[in-house]
Amino acid sequence: MLLLLVQDIREFIVLHRFRFLGLNVKVYEAGSDFGGTWFYNRFPGIHADSGSAIYQWDLEELWKDWTWNQKFPSGDEIQSYLNYVEEKLDLKRDIYFNNRVDSAKWDESSRLWSISTSSGLFIRTQFLILCTGALSKPFIPDIKGLSTFRGPCHHTSRWPQEKFELEGKRAAVIGTGPSGVTVIEQLAPRVQHLKVFQRTPNMALPMRQSHFSRQDQDDMKKSGLYSHIFRRLPQTFGGFLFDFQPMPLASATVEARRLLWESLWGLGGFRFWLENYPDIFSDKAANDEAYAFWRSKVTERVRDPALQENLAPAVPPHPFGLKRPSLEQTYFDIYNRDNVSLVDIKESPIEEIVPEGLRTRDALHYFDVLILATGFDALTGSIVDIDIRGSNNVSVHDKWKSGVYSNLGMTTSGFSEPVLH
Repeated sequence: MLLLLVQDIREFIVLHRFRFLGLNVKVYEAGSDFGGTWFYNRFPGIHADSGSAIYQWDLEELWKDWTWNQKFPSGDEIQSYLNYVEEKLDLKRDIYFNNRVDSAKWDESSRLWSISTSSGLFIRTQFLILCTGALSKPFIPDIKGLSTFRGPCHHTSRWPQEKFELEGKRAAVIGTGPSGVTVIEQLAPRVQHLKVFQRTPNMALPMRQSHFSRQDQDDMKKSGLYSHIFRRLPQTFGGFLFDFQPMPLASATVEARRLLWESLWGLGGFRFWLENYPDIFSDKAANDEAYAFWRSKVTERVRDPALQENLAPAVPPHPFGLKRPSLEQTYFDIYNRDNVSLVDIKESPIEEIVPEGLRTRDALHYFDVLILATGFDALTGSIVDIDIRGSNNVSVHDKWKSGVYSNLGMTTSGFSEPVLH
């Protein structure tokens, strides 16, 4: 038997493909329903940052009967798509929900894995594939006094399914990564006051959301465009439908650069990041010029000079594009609102959470609701949470204590058959 441990939607298709090969496959899922990342992440405004045409599986039996509503689909639309996929492929019959895997131990004598789950199940299997997802374990900051806060406190990836009151409340958001940007956009018009605690400015790019008609997508399918899309994706650097310019920035005139950048900015999405000149990632002068253009676009939307410097510093905090940008719709405009303020926690670090708010080095900040947009213990966090022990009884957690060692990111020595997918 082949056993999959899943918390990420992309790996559910692995179940379908292994079935096609005639393998006996069972999936153990920590959540109570289908969806992986999208089952847990339900904060207001959540959406994909990849276009819907590429945020789907390349099986004709799936895409031929599915119609997207938006260019960048919302969390609800993605969940509907996943339910459609599950019904089409009859995936649930081999998925055991509410079964978080606690341990996986290799038995050298039987050449089998012994698996135990949170519900008390015990399984023996020859092959073990860890499909635990890159973004499945929330990162909760170790801030003194966090448990003492007396109001609602939620991490964006564990947003409560039941509605909780925000209107008329003073809210605080710690973090300005992708989830922070979206939550800030959604909360600002609803709350009495929103206080944003920022460590690093987000070099966010314009989303340029748009809506699709069924006729438009039917025409795309009939024309063969969908088939072209799936052939094209593996050929580009970022796995998108576009790629870098064929020449370096230095070979283009100042006017040509400006025309290209205005075009990419107008198209939105990740185009300004991954359809740009390739040397912005290898030449500091080229990167600085791209950053200066980005900064000019941000500062023209933010009225207050001090906020301009906080959100888009004259000196970049890091090279543009070396961190995955977020996509925004109204994020920078939000800071022109009278009910939104920003705290730079590099200048005034958070010292502790108190029952009525939090204390930075310079002030005590009062609020009623606390949102942790602090991201994830990415990539390895959900793997080392499982007590995985190989032939020498050493755990993955201990083996990787001083750094991750693997072969092609898929296997690690001393652990026999698991594939760290």
